[in-house]
Amino acid sequence: RAAADAADAERLAANQARRRLPLALMLAAGAGMLVAGLTDAGLFPGVPLIVAGTALALPAFRQLTPRGTLRAARGLPAAVLLRGFLTFAFFTADVYVALALQGLRGTSATVAGLALTAATLSWTAGAWAQAHSIQRYGTRSFIRIGFVVVAVGLLGFAAILSPAVPLPVGVLAWAVAGLGMGLAYSPLSLTVLREAPPESQGAATAGLQLSDVLGTALGAGVGGALIAFGHRQGAEAWVGLAGAFSIGAVVALLGFLIGARLSPGRSITSAAEATGPTADVLPQATGQRTDPTR
Repeated sequence: RAAADAADAERLAANQARRRLPLALMLAAGAGMLVAGLTDAGLFPGVPLIVAGTALALPAFRQLTPRGTLRAARGLPAAVLLRGFLTFAFFTADVYVALALQGLRGTSATVAGLALTAATLSWTAGAWAQAHSIQRYGTRSFIRIGFVVVAVGLLGFAAILSPAVPLPVGVLAWAVAGLGMGLAYSPLSLTVLREAPPESQGAATAGLQLSDVLGTALGAGVGGALIAFGHRQGAEAWVGLAGAFSIGAVVALLGFLIGARLSPGRSITSAAEATGPTADVLPQATGQRTDPTR
């Protein structure tokens, strides 16, 4: 009987995977068209690409994530959406930190690397801090605080676009942004593990990962589109960079507001005890960075 149940479960999982593959391809195509349209920034083919990309991506994303994700429904859907907001906000600027420091301020690669390293270390410190205090303050508190800290770091780093601001301010500010990621990133994983019913944890964690990757891709793409648009318009280099950093800060503040739709989450089951379909989310739940751009 157990063997038959296991076989049925495997067949169901295989059927679900086959149904999800076309949706995943549709989402990837739509996201690519959307970023291409934003980068073009013209009436043609820019606007048609944006419209077509949105028309492809939104329905696919809706079906690949828990019901209510796009409207930030309370609990699990809001947590899945917020992971995308978090990575969008951070990586809108992260991939252009070196450009701002080297291309605009004329620093060496060493200084740019120092800023990125500072963010990595502070991300780890933030993950450590929340792991040791999450039972007391709950996941929602860390998530909302993390979004605010990311916004502060983004705006602080944007200050170095002015030649009058010392470069150490940028390094410190980007470390602040990394700290915010460390505070908010893992609690979102824990929220999904807590809120998802056992029978749908696999789909929920897959939706979380999808939101994570999509937020990273769209954040980097939108930031690049703003920088390219400023360059084509003949604006000074800092204009496009300021636009990218500002968009990231706005999304982070929106994330703080949406974070109110999460449950407090003061009773957390250790991620290390999770098994089965939650295995793919364990690196995030334990605070480990898995982003391939690092």
